[in-house]
Amino acid sequence: MYAKTIILTIICSVISSNARIIPGRIPILMINSRNDYDYRQGQDYRWICSFESNFCNFKNQYNMAYFQRYSDPSRPLFGERSALYLNVTAVGNYQAARLESDYFATDARLDACLSIKYLMYGTGPTKMYVIQQDVANKCIFVDNNQRIDERGEWRQIKLSIDLRDGEPRFYIEAHFNPRPPYYGTIAISQVSFSYGVCDYNYANQCLDEGSIIPEQPPTPVK
Repeated sequence: MYAKTIILTIICSVISSNARIIPGRIPILMINSRNDYDYRQGQDYRWICSFESNFCNFKNQYNMAYFQRYSDPSRPLFGERSALYLNVTAVGNYQAARLESDYFATDARLDACLSIKYLMYGTGPTKMYVIQQDVANKCIFVDNNQRIDERGEWRQIKLSIDLRDGEPRFYIEAHFNPRPPYYGTIAISQVSFSYGVCDYNYANQCLDEGSIIPEQPPTPVK
C-alpha cells in the first residue's frame, strides 16, 4: 500500500509539471511536447503554434480536401521547417479545404488578436477565408490572391477579434482550382492568439471580394 502511494504521488507530480491550460474548453497535457504551445499567464498571455509536432487541435473538415502536416528541419517548405499544407493538384476533385480550431477562452476580456502566417503559391489557390464562430459565423478576412505568387512568399496577417459574444473558434478556409494547368500549394506555418488589440488590423469582414481591405495587403514575410 505504501509503495502504491509513492507511485501515485510521482505520477501526479509528473502530470502537474507538464500540464498546460491553453485556450479552449479542455486542458491539454503536454508530456514530451516540443513546445508547439506557448502559454504564459497575465498580461503576456499568448498561445502560439508552429505545427512542429502536431496539429495543435486544428481539425480538417471531413467533407473537404485535407491539409497534411509537414515537419522537416533539413528540407524546409518554402523556408519553413513545419506547416500544415496541401498540394492543390493532389486532392482529387475537391476545390476547398477548411481547418477548424478549438475554442479560445475569453477570460472576461473584450479584445484579442489572431495572427496567421500563410502561403498561397502558384496559380491554383484562389481565396483564403478566416471565419470567426461564436454565436454566429462571421467572415472576418478574405485574401483573393490577386497577385499570383510564383516565388513562395509567406504572408502574415493580424486580425483584431471582438470577444463580446463569447468563446470563439476559427475556420481557415482555402479555395483553389485543382485542374491542370493550374498548380500550387496552400500552407499555414504559424497561428497565434493573444489578448488585446492588434498593432495593425487586416480584418476586412469580407465586405469586398474584389479587393483587400484595408488597402495595405498582407505583409510578405522575408
